[in-house]
Amino acid sequence: MPNKRKEVVSYPTMSALELGELLGYGKTKSYEIVAQLRSELEAKGCILPNKGLIPREYALERLGGFAKVRKI
Repeated sequence: MPNKRKEVVSYPTMSALELGELLGYGKTKSYEIVAQLRSELEAKGCILPNKGLIPREYALERLGGFAKVRKI
């Protein structure tokens, strides 16, 4: 019988909703944080994906590693 384990995939971007779940914030606050992070990156000249997404690595870096240890 084949193993039916689900594979965990780490995407290069993080959605505002995922960020909110990670930090324990609501939808509105998480979108505000993503907007702030996006504006920082746009000021540096970065081209970004859809409005509700932020590069995962940058978000975790800016959160000072807080998101890495906080349990969902």
